[in-house]
Amino acid sequence: MEEKPKEADNAQHSDDATIRRFAKEVAADVDYEKRTWGGIDENLLAAYASGVCTDEEKVKVEEAMKRYPAVRESIEVAQSMMADPRSWTDRADRSGDKPGRNP
Repeated sequence: MEEKPKEADNAQHSDDATIRRFAKEVAADVDYEKRTWGGIDENLLAAYASGVCTDEEKVKVEEAMKRYPAVRESIEVAQSMMADPRSWTDRADRSGDKPGRNP
């Protein structure tokens, strides 16, 4: 049986460590998202804000709005923007943050 060179073992060990570190970071991100957003994703937020979610989804978002300030704030901003999009466009123009412009 042919032995693997030490470099291959070191590379495998390095790859394994990178994968473990990445998995740990992903798990931390998922935990943060759950703590901050309560499992509500941007698609559900958009559906709720535009009034096209199911009754079940509506209840889920409204419960999350009570428990998670980030959900409530995002819904308020989205609904405000949809109610008066021009005011948000004007605000962006005044700040110099023009849509489509790359910094």
